[in-house]
Amino acid sequence: MDAHRVRCVVFAAGVSCIVPWVSANEEPFVDQAVARGVNYTLGTNFTQWGTGIAFADLDNDGDPDLILTGATNGKIALYQNNGSGHFTDRTVGSGIAASTNMGAVCLADYDADGDQDIFFTRWQGFTNLLYRNEGNFIFTNVTVAAGLSFDGAASGANWGDYDGDGWLDLYVSYRTGTNAETIQNKLFRNNGDGTFTDVAAALGVQAPDDPTLLATFIDYDNDSDSDLYLGTDKGSGSELINRLFRNDGGTFTEVTEQANAAAHIDCMGIAIADIDYNGYQDMFLTNVQFGHKLLMGDASGVFSEQAAAAGVECFQVGWGCVFFDYNNDRTEDLFIAHVDNTPNRLFRNPGSFPFEDVSVAMGVALSGFSYVCAIADVDMDGDLDLGVATSLQRFRLYINNEGDNRHWLKLKLVGIGANVDAIGAQARVTHLGLTQMRELFAGANYRSDNERLLHFGIGNLGAPTERIEVRWPNSNVYRVLTGYPVDRVWTIYPPHRLGDANANGMIDPAEIAEALHIMVATAGGHIQPGQEIYDIDGDCDVDRNDLASMLATYTRVNIPVSHAPTPTMP
Repeated sequence: MDAHRVRCVVFAAGVSCIVPWVSANEEPFVDQAVARGVNYTLGTNFTQWGTGIAFADLDNDGDPDLILTGATNGKIALYQNNGSGHFTDRTVGSGIAASTNMGAVCLADYDADGDQDIFFTRWQGFTNLLYRNEGNFIFTNVTVAAGLSFDGAASGANWGDYDGDGWLDLYVSYRTGTNAETIQNKLFRNNGDGTFTDVAAALGVQAPDDPTLLATFIDYDNDSDSDLYLGTDKGSGSELINRLFRNDGGTFTEVTEQANAAAHIDCMGIAIADIDYNGYQDMFLTNVQFGHKLLMGDASGVFSEQAAAAGVECFQVGWGCVFFDYNNDRTEDLFIAHVDNTPNRLFRNPGSFPFEDVSVAMGVALSGFSYVCAIADVDMDGDLDLGVATSLQRFRLYINNEGDNRHWLKLKLVGIGANVDAIGAQARVTHLGLTQMRELFAGANYRSDNERLLHFGIGNLGAPTERIEVRWPNSNVYRVLTGYPVDRVWTIYPPHRLGDANANGMIDPAEIAEALHIMVATAGGHIQPGQEIYDIDGDCDVDRNDLASMLATYTRVNIPVSHAPTPTMP
């Protein structure tokens, strides 16, 4: 393996596996924001503790565009990606007005029309904003019509389908108590007609006395629905706690204490990943100088706190944070944004505890007041780049140069019904005996949002994957794919969409002809990205079996597409 070696690792949680470990020198990140067309300076942002950033494909061309907030003049900047990670400012004419006192940026296709809409929270005295995407970088303010025109100390926002009706709902975190502010957290149920209804109090998730800074929908117990975790400020040395609400079929039960999820910290950031490969999500929580927390999840439903063992306590005031495999070595690394003029931190995950601080070596140890961060593969080279917003400084776009050194895989999930992007779905990729799990979030970062693709580092050996398994949220619908090559972006369709390229609910003669063309052109070999919809049996080719399935469906006139009984999760 040249400069690389393989070693057996054992996490403190007791899970062992074999992962590639990188011993060679790695190429550092390089800030190329200005060189790539992004020249945006943040204002003070101290009063409301930073403002959000987001990577999102606003124009449906397959690459992540960029949204920035927090300039002194209130400019909300929209930057269009040209496909190579260079950007053009599309703010003028977008319909998005300059706005001050910004908080979070969180995107979702709330109206199921196929594009990403934008929700902004705003601080005290200013109403939140919902912009509907009309296409071609044009947006319409629909806040009032949607029933979302509330002010208050709004901080975080995240989307998820808590009630399983297919429509994405919106949770907004309020720092209740700020300057005697009384507005509590809100859970806006999507009515499916462009409007929302606040059901937080009715469901008991409003956290009436808590200064909540952020929250996340997370399927912590792997039952396919969206549980809810709240990050509470001012919990260090007090009775205030973070809160975990288990989703029980669209209602919520608080399980904070029995799940050991209280934390008792000033929670400013939440990062989520399965870092020990046991198939359950772990959560990293930032804190003030008393030390960050790392809650390790498992099948028992009870988290164990292991920040000290992992070497990630830091004892600095932290805010935004994110897990991501920056070097594609199959382990999830950790970035933490710090304030009080202390450097930001990047911890490399070597496959076992403790993590290794590589902040300086990797060129991201910026000092200042960095509140927010987000990730995306902006230059489409297979590794994840990093955006960081720091008060009174230029926005940093750290370009990652590790993409050519190791292999990778990205998945674009197609949803079911109104949940167009399959928010809340989980994907598991098995490669050389190691299974990695990712969950698709909308707004898990502190006030910021990541690219919607699921990214998997594959390591040094580029053999095809043994298994890709995707489970759609609020259902037992899942697919298993085998033999799919790496270094590709694969689109994964739910069973009912297979063969139905034009999404009209039927197999048409033109679709059968296209599948036949692909079968002949590939001569039984692997399909290419863009052809996945015709791989009915999930073995990475289009052959007679796939055509037979399509023909069988085609002969059943006016019967919705269905190629096999929906499998049940093992």
